[in-house]
Amino acid sequence: MNVLTRSLFAEGGQARGRKPGFMSADAVQEFAPGRRGAEQALKPILREPCLSARGFPAYASRPTAHRLQRGFTLIEIIVTLLVVAVLAGAVLFFIQGPVKGFVQQNRREAVVAAASAALNRMAEDIRGALPNSVRTVNGNRDLEIIPIVDAGRYRAGPGPNYPSQDDRLQFNQADDQFNIESPLDRLPGYPGTDYTTSTDRLVVYNTGQPGADAYSGSNVITPAGDSITISQVKRNQAYVENHVTLGSAYQFKYQSPQQSIYLVHGTTWWLCDTGQGTLRRYTSSAINTTNPGSGAGDLAVDGVKACKFQYQQATATRAGLVTLELTISQGKNEVHLEQQVHVDNVP
Repeated sequence: MNVLTRSLFAEGGQARGRKPGFMSADAVQEFAPGRRGAEQALKPILREPCLSARGFPAYASRPTAHRLQRGFTLIEIIVTLLVVAVLAGAVLFFIQGPVKGFVQQNRREAVVAAASAALNRMAEDIRGALPNSVRTVNGNRDLEIIPIVDAGRYRAGPGPNYPSQDDRLQFNQADDQFNIESPLDRLPGYPGTDYTTSTDRLVVYNTGQPGADAYSGSNVITPAGDSITISQVKRNQAYVENHVTLGSAYQFKYQSPQQSIYLVHGTTWWLCDTGQGTLRRYTSSAINTTNPGSGAGDLAVDGVKACKFQYQQATATRAGLVTLELTISQGKNEVHLEQQVHVDNVP
């Protein structure tokens, strides 16, 4: 018999004197003219519970929702974890190379940027140096310059608005007053107020040769500690010049073909210490050839493995040329940079 036959309510069986819970084939035929007819006829009967052999209600067994749900077994979880681990290892194997390359490239770029910044700063100092004051010392590992504060053209002769003897710079005798024709626009607070200093010095026609060397402190540069006052003067409201007054009269030995005059301040050194692996910048308010030696200074770059600074003197066909070479080694990254700087050698 099928389920429908076994689970019929006992009414049909009781009507024929049989045990409850049992239906004969005749009863089934009565209720089942066809499969669809049997289902329709038995639908009211199946709503009621059947009685078991012991007289208790017995419900037809139906699958429930919690029986249909089943979790993962331990073996399935372990296999899944192993598969995920294998895939993750494969992905890591393929991407670790590019990631390492990216990190190394960034570190190398940082080293190159640090070295370039140091060389650019050196080049800026060289371009702003007094003509013929660039010198290399200590086996071409150190560089020395005299920095310019401001520059202009001194008045060499009288003009329509400046006929006074005090307006032009005299070379046949010591002079303590003269004019600078071109504007001075790099002096702090000037021209709003007069510029007065005892640490700056004036230079005319520094050739770097014996007898005309600013480092030697004679013939081409005013004495150290002498006061210099610069004030603005106007004539007829149309011509503006800068009047210079020296604390004591001084005679410059040589005239400049371009009438160039420079206001300078102290000395700047670039010292390369391969033992400490550093390149440092030092400044002093005094003009001298004394190497500042080891000290704090201004650290430009570290990790210096080698450095070389060369200066080629100017010729009749070209200006002076400074070649800067720097080798930096940091970790596994080593870079070598070279930069050339043209030097204005027109005193």
